[in-house]
Amino acid sequence: MKNINYRRVVSLTMLWLSIILTYTGIMLYISPQGKIAKWVNWTLLGLSKDEYEAIHITISVLFIVIFFFHVWYNWKSIKNYMRSKMKKMVFFTPEMTIALLLNILFVTGTYFKLPPFQQVIDFGDTIKEYWVDVHGEPPYGHAEEATIKALAQSQGIEVSKAISLLQGKKLQGVVESITLMDLGKLNGIAPSEIFKIIQGKKVKGVPQNRGMQRGQGRLPISGFIKSLKLDQAKVEANLKARNINYTLDKSLKDTANDNQISPMELLNIINE
Repeated sequence: MKNINYRRVVSLTMLWLSIILTYTGIMLYISPQGKIAKWVNWTLLGLSKDEYEAIHITISVLFIVIFFFHVWYNWKSIKNYMRSKMKKMVFFTPEMTIALLLNILFVTGTYFKLPPFQQVIDFGDTIKEYWVDVHGEPPYGHAEEATIKALAQSQGIEVSKAISLLQGKKLQGVVESITLMDLGKLNGIAPSEIFKIIQGKKVKGVPQNRGMQRGQGRLPISGFIKSLKLDQAKVEANLKARNINYTLDKSLKDTANDNQISPMELLNIINE
């Protein structure tokens, strides 16, 4: 560790942070509005809008921390930038004045919606409207958090009909108490696609008899009961009726292996 130049480490970290912040900033700039992103499960290059926002925030925090180290290691150079030709300390050197005015220009130009700054904002809004035109909007705010029952009733659709339509597409975990978001995660489709199915519209790319989603097999049975809002007593009765050896804190995958069945078969029993 003695041979490490920490000043270089700080400078190189600042470089990488700038690259990552630029990348996540661009992704957030072209992403749809939050309600649309969640409604259609929007992702770009493998990450969702929430994940881009989370990375942008944490990297910004690291940027702030590294910024102070950067100032610390380069304080002598910074002081030299603020010296006049007479070697006197002057805050408003020509270079400092230009740097300050450039920042003020962008802040005030954006605040007062002056061109070309407003055009940049408007272009971002145009991109966001594009996503609305392509995917449509949810029937109301946070519709993805509504249960099948609540959504069907809000749209004047019989709950039993909605359940039947979803089961007809062979979706797993279809119960009236599950939210569109949870049902979508369980089956690998967007809440907007589930809504279309409930409306009786044609849907492209609905997965048929697909396997477990990544990481779901590691969830304990109690986790599935909670996420699907199932009756625990009924679930346990179903498991006992099928002679399934289980404990609620054991993962779905391990329980399935213990009983020599697939995790999907076990999930179907849980959902009966």
